[in-house]
Amino acid sequence: MYKIFALLILLPFFCNCTEMMMMNTFKGKVMCGKMPVVQALVELRGPVNGIMIGREMTNTNGEFMIESQAKSFPANIRITPRNPCKGKEFVNQNIKKLMALDETTYTFGKINLDDSI
Repeated sequence: MYKIFALLILLPFFCNCTEMMMMNTFKGKVMCGKMPVVQALVELRGPVNGIMIGREMTNTNGEFMIESQAKSFPANIRITPRNPCKGKEFVNQNIKKLMALDETTYTFGKINLDDSI
C-alpha cells in the first residue's frame, strides 16, 4: 500500500504528466458583417484525418472559447451558423498556425485572418 502511494507521489518527477494534462484555450469571435453570429457551431479539427480538437457554440456576442489539450499546429476551423449569413452555410478555413489564447475575428463572406496567426 505504501509503495503505491509513494509511486503516485513520485510519478510527476519521472514523467512529464503535468504537460499532458494542461488545457489550451482557443478564443475567437464570429461576425456576419458588423453583427455577431449567435449560436454558431465552431469546430476545430486537426489536419490529419480531421480529428476533432474541440467544439463550442458562440455566445450572444458571437464569441467562442474552446478548451483543448491540443497545442499549436495547423488546423481546420469549421463554422456553421444557425442562420445563413449572406448565403454562406459554413466556412472551412485552413489556419496555418493556431496559437492558444489568440483572439481572432472570423467574418463571413470575407474571412479575415490575422497574418500573425
